[in-house]
Amino acid sequence: SCFGVAWPEVLTKTGLCHSSSEARRLIKQGGIRIDGEKAPPESARGSWLLTPANDCILSKGKRQHIRIIPVGRVIIEVDSEC
Repeated sequence: SCFGVAWPEVLTKTGLCHSSSEARRLIKQGGIRIDGEKAPPESARGSWLLTPANDCILSKGKRQHIRIIPVGRVIIEVDSEC
C-alpha cells in the first residue's frame, strides 16, 4: 500500500522545519537534501509516494540529518540516530 505526502508536511512532522513555509523556502534554496541529493525545487509543492520500501535520509544543511521510515498509514517513523 502506498500514499502521497507533501514534502513540507514531512519536514515539519520530523522537526527539521518549524513551518511549511520554511520547508518550501529551504527546498527552493537548495537547503534540503534527500539521500544526499538536493531536493528538486518542484518538490516544494509536490508530494512523495510513501511505501514501506522507500525509507530515506533527509538533511537540512550540513548537520541535521534524520532517517524516515514509512510505516503503514502512519506517515513516518523517525530515526534521528543516522
